[in-house]
Amino acid sequence: MALEVIGAGFGRTGTMSLKVALETLGFGPCYHMSEVFTHPEHVEPWTAAAQRLLKPLRTEAPPAANLPLPSSLDAYKTFLRAH
Repeated sequence: MALEVIGAGFGRTGTMSLKVALETLGFGPCYHMSEVFTHPEHVEPWTAAAQRLLKPLRTEAPPAANLPLPSSLDAYKTFLRAH
């Protein structure tokens, strides 16, 4: 089965509701990060993927935690443009 939808979101933003809705509509099975808790073998691939995606952000922009909020959002926008 080919990947059809990526519904990316931060925690507590309705990602589980989106998963349930997509599966109810027949677009399943859908993967939710909560599955990492029951499949520890998924941790390493997700960690590796996150490190690959975040590396350009770490080298192109200052750490977001050290910036005032508007600059933090700029760092996030830099990350989105890169990917």
